[in-house]
Amino acid sequence: SCGRLLANYRGGDIELFDFRSELPDGDPEATPYMDLSDSSLPTSRVYLNSTRSYKGRINEQTCAKEVRFLCQGAAVASGGDCGHFYIWSTESTELLRKLPADRCVVNA
Repeated sequence: SCGRLLANYRGGDIELFDFRSELPDGDPEATPYMDLSDSSLPTSRVYLNSTRSYKGRINEQTCAKEVRFLCQGAAVASGGDCGHFYIWSTESTELLRKLPADRCVVNA
């Protein structure tokens, strides 16, 4: 999904970031950004704005779980430490499914 980044945090939450190449409203010093001045991209900064959080699963045992968009970006999916596979609505962040996938940790 172009312009969006999913980040999987240890502790449980998944954050959706919206990439912007222009300065968002608000204090520029308080807005997180990536410095791209050493890259060949047409901008020197990309601002990162967390737009949504996906909650409802536990992620304490491992720090590297895959998180990805499904269904042309309509859903977000990831595994959990409890052996379940989770699917959320991208827009509403509602947990749509919690499916048993393994007896242990599901990293993908």
